[in-house]
Amino acid sequence: MTTNLSAQDRVILFCVAADIQHADAGIPARVMQSMAIRGFIEHPEASQAHVLTASGRPTLREILDSAGLP
Repeated sequence: MTTNLSAQDRVILFCVAADIQHADAGIPARVMQSMAIRGFIEHPEASQAHVLTASGRPTLREILDSAGLP
């Protein structure tokens, strides 16, 4: 699953998990929207931050595991 992700996609997953605002990382809103459309993240109306979805969490876990990170 992670082999289809670009480096930017992976950075987005890390940023969302670490609660780093996409603008602070230089990621345009349209790119965040693309990740949301693909189902990796969502932006709940009640929150100002993006969150990982049910498919985003295991994808990030796979990235971390393949890198040998805890």
